[in-house]
Amino acid sequence: MDSIQKFCSDVEKIKKHARQEGASGEKSVVPQIKSLFVRNFRGLDSLAASFVDYWEETYIRPSTNCAEEPVQENIDRLVAMFSLLEGSTEFTDCLSDDDWKKLCGLTNIESEDLQIDTLNSLMMIFVDKKAL
Repeated sequence: MDSIQKFCSDVEKIKKHARQEGASGEKSVVPQIKSLFVRNFRGLDSLAASFVDYWEETYIRPSTNCAEEPVQENIDRLVAMFSLLEGSTEFTDCLSDDDWKKLCGLTNIESEDLQIDTLNSLMMIFVDKKAL
């Protein structure tokens, strides 16, 4: 099982456990998923936190059905951001042009704290996606 598959599995476990306890999505599930996302990127904690905060602000909070969040479409977006932080464009087709630009901007803000190899890898992806 690769890291993305493990992340998806862990997200499903969080959702299942919270739903069994009767917890709502935005209040219980989303904070746990955000924490899980950041924990997967030691050394990129600040950037990962920025990405997952963007995800929540853009896709979870505006939802008309917050109790059901995250729905699969929004999980897919988070998986895309996970893939990006791993230096891959696999699973990123669901990201919009605005997403790419915002994620690039967040990376620029955090660039001083990133290792040069990581920054170069991410910037190459952003250039390829025309986000710069």
